[in-house]
Amino acid sequence: MKNLRTCVICRNKTHKDFLYRFVIINKEPVYDLFNRINSYGYYLCKLNKKCNMSLDKWLLKKKRVKSFSI
Repeated sequence: MKNLRTCVICRNKTHKDFLYRFVIINKEPVYDLFNRINSYGYYLCKLNKKCNMSLDKWLLKKKRVKSFSI
């Protein structure tokens, strides 16, 4: 199947329409709502609240940004 992506938190694979895409630019996470930013993208479940609440912890663990919350 095409367009399958993996959530960085729960590691579930699903169609990219059910995921948010974000990129890291200058150590700041930026949501790419229209999939137009040319950079490595990460995906996050839209409907799973646990994934949204765990994003800050994931970013700190990966040392990609200092702090981030939705």
